[in-house]
Amino acid sequence: MPYLLTIQPTDLQKMIKQLQLVEQQHDLFTIEGLLPSQFLVCAIQPNNEKESPKDRVKTILLHLAGDYHTHSAELSDKLNLKTHLLFKEAQYKLLFLKLNALLQQYQPEKKISIKEIKDCQSVADCVGLVERNM
Repeated sequence: MPYLLTIQPTDLQKMIKQLQLVEQQHDLFTIEGLLPSQFLVCAIQPNNEKESPKDRVKTILLHLAGDYHTHSAELSDKLNLKTHLLFKEAQYKLLFLKLNALLQQYQPEKKISIKEIKDCQSVADCVGLVERNM
């Protein structure tokens, strides 16, 4: 019987940070090439199906940056990804996985490449990438 686990955003953020600290000190196993903290972030899909694709992309970006409090509407389209949101290479890989999963909810036959993700400079670029493929 499946269970629904409810965790507050601040608790989730603390769990991920603690897991990242352990990963820095010890070699841990990987899951499909991802460290456990990365896999956890990737596996977490916000329950926001009623929001627009634009807001869903923004929520994904905020969560990858570790921000579980800011509402997607508050995130500026002009914000630079590399300067303000995504600092590590692994975050781009997670963005790739999460945006592909989002796109496939709308267009199962479509995919986004990792190069397209890395070419995104701003929040608007990520939103546009998903919207163009829908």
